[in-house]
Amino acid sequence: MPKLTQRLIDSLRPEGRDRIVFDATVPGFGVRVFRSGRKSYVIQYRSQKRTRRFTLGNCNVLTLPQARKRAASLLARVRDGEDPAQTRLEGLAAPTVAHLVERFLRDHSAKKKTGAEDRRNLEKDILPVLGRRLVESVKCRDMDKLHAAIGGRAPITANRVLAVASTMFGLAERWGMRGGNEPMPPREAFSGEPPRALPERARACSARHGDSRDRGPGRDGRHRGDPAVDPDRRAQG
Repeated sequence: MPKLTQRLIDSLRPEGRDRIVFDATVPGFGVRVFRSGRKSYVIQYRSQKRTRRFTLGNCNVLTLPQARKRAASLLARVRDGEDPAQTRLEGLAAPTVAHLVERFLRDHSAKKKTGAEDRRNLEKDILPVLGRRLVESVKCRDMDKLHAAIGGRAPITANRVLAVASTMFGLAERWGMRGGNEPMPPREAFSGEPPRALPERARACSARHGDSRDRGPGRDGRHRGDPAVDPDRRAQG
């Protein structure tokens, strides 16, 4: 078991599965290396005959000395009978997207053939951008913005990320982690269109979900989106 140093942490590379490299100086403290390449400081301990794991923070946010000091403090509380992971769960006022991703991967994706791909897409594209956001705070426009950003480099990946996010946020409502006041957008995919087409998708999403704001007249002076004056909407009807 090595002593963790910044050089060692920087040298850690992802493997076929998530792994933890523990520190020799603070037993129970380590770095978790995800298959996506993301790295987080963690502590692992036993509480009531169960192995528990507590994430301290991303290695790009916390310094090694900060993480080691916090780990030592928390592990001291564990020795006094506390369970930091359980305390965090009980103290959550509302779940974050990171918590939702954890449950989605455990309770839904683990049963699917696409589980590995779901994990890769969520850890690479959803968690870095939305992981700390409250589940309830993520809106339709956030997903459209993310879809457009990914689509600029990888349209197929963008479609897959949108699809798994749509399923995940739908389950969040069923699990009581999110209200149904603004459902996530349906699985609208890139079909060769450039990312600049996404603002129109965002406006359509707002219309579907009850956005009654006046979006202004078209070039002909009439308001778009009204089936009575919009030939595209009449054709769809």
